[in-house]
Amino acid sequence: MDLAGRAMPYSVEAEQSVLGGILIDHNCITAVSERIGEDDFYFEHNRAIYGVMLELFNTNRPIDLVTVSDALK
Repeated sequence: MDLAGRAMPYSVEAEQSVLGGILIDHNCITAVSERIGEDDFYFEHNRAIYGVMLELFNTNRPIDLVTVSDALK
């Protein structure tokens, strides 16, 4: 919420595009993580997915559909 008590704008499509882009090209997570933090995701499930992607990246593990879904279990 912003100071006026109104909800901040959000876009599920934008969040999904960021996550999908990282799955397509995991090397882009470096640039993405410089601009977007976990708290920038409105939807909790997208925040969790992005957090897992960051964790995989920070531990030098591959970021793909299998590793992300396994980490979310």
